[in-house]
Amino acid sequence: MRSQLAAALAAVPPEYRPTTKLANWLGVNRSICHWVRTAATFDGDDALVLKTLPGVEGLESMLLALNHKLPETSLTESALASVQAYREAIGIAGGSKAKLDRLVADLIATEQASANQGTDLSGRTRFFEAASAIVGAASETLSMSFIAQPDGAGGVMCMAALGHVQVRHQREHMPLVLLRRRSDAAAPSTDRTLQGDRAAGFTPGAVIGRFSTVPLPIVTTQTRERALVQVLDPQADAPNPFTVYIGQQFPLPPLPPEGPAEQVFSAVPRVPTRRLLLDVHMHRSMPIPGMPTAFSQFTGSDAGAGARPERRWFDQVGSTPTPTLLEPGRRAGAGAALATHEEVTSWLLEEAGLSPSDVRTFRLDVEYPLWSVRYVMWFRLPTDAASPGIEAEVD
Repeated sequence: MRSQLAAALAAVPPEYRPTTKLANWLGVNRSICHWVRTAATFDGDDALVLKTLPGVEGLESMLLALNHKLPETSLTESALASVQAYREAIGIAGGSKAKLDRLVADLIATEQASANQGTDLSGRTRFFEAASAIVGAASETLSMSFIAQPDGAGGVMCMAALGHVQVRHQREHMPLVLLRRRSDAAAPSTDRTLQGDRAAGFTPGAVIGRFSTVPLPIVTTQTRERALVQVLDPQADAPNPFTVYIGQQFPLPPLPPEGPAEQVFSAVPRVPTRRLLLDVHMHRSMPIPGMPTAFSQFTGSDAGAGARPERRWFDQVGSTPTPTLLEPGRRAGAGAALATHEEVTSWLLEEAGLSPSDVRTFRLDVEYPLWSVRYVMWFRLPTDAASPGIEAEVD
């Protein structure tokens, strides 16, 4: 369209090319002539030509006037043909020039964000390689699934499955922290494995054998104050590579009758990993008004894990992806890691006595998440008055 407009205007006699003289010669509004000339000579992103053009009627009136003044050339006929494409673009955008302008701006912003993400991914890849060298181990995927549902007594019960998939490790490596849970609202002494065993000391019941490497990795648990930590037994020789899935269930405090309240679910790659898959399955009876807020932040800051997210602006990290709402039975993405993740999720739902249609599933999918950085999905719950928030941090 730009080249056709430029060719049509180039056919105008030189004495009529200035904008005011062109408007007078054609009998067209001066501003229409100005914007058509600007679009024809625009030097920048092609899509911005659509924002620069006047409306369809104005563009068409000017081209018809040019066609009348220059009947001997077919250039304006070609330009007139492009008006139909312009009209169709406006229709695709919703039927108005203003909507087309917003769509063009969104497309350009998306393109720029994609370019920035590529740069960001390159930096995170280098960070992954450095962290892997420091720890002496790395995994292909950190797979996490939470199921939250009312317990029938005014509280919320959470079941979780956490998997470190294809962990490759050097002979000498740092202790591998498989899971850490901290809650400012409830002591982890109430935590149980999915089999109902208390998580303390050697914890074979925590390992989900059907999804883990055989021989099963040996997991040991320590509970200190409000923190529960599960690590790979440093005295045991783990296969190389190995996969281990851990299951856990724990209560969340009752939601306050008056709010605001929130549920916060998070993941921290304690072992460097190439991909994070974090799913939160909220029972449909729970009053979730919309999409959760996602962000990432450095761990170990002065604010403490229980501080409300908006008060922790000083330790937040950029480039957190947008959560995705998955419809029942819908899979987002492909690959062996995702297939295993989906299989574990289906099994966990069965253990909870639920089907995919009973829950709403929200997902964060992060390539090369930063080591020891916390990735969060924060759900605001609709309530009426002020109240402290609720947090269940499992990573």
